[in-house]
Amino acid sequence: MDNVTGQTIVKVRPMTQKEIDKEGWYRGTTVLELSNGVLLYASSDEEGNDAGAMFGTDKNKSFMLG
Repeated sequence: MDNVTGQTIVKVRPMTQKEIDKEGWYRGTTVLELSNGVLLYASSDEEGNDAGAMFGTDKNKSFMLG
């Protein structure tokens, strides 16, 4: 977690086809790019078998990214 703590999200974008292929997935998900170059994205399970949906909430409602 040290490479994530204190970092800033600098970009939110869809996963590229190259990234999808690298993971061996059939589809992509939302990618959060951090200021130190770390990329974060949701997986369907802890084994990383496929992409997953990224959800969030604000004070008014829940929403899905991507």
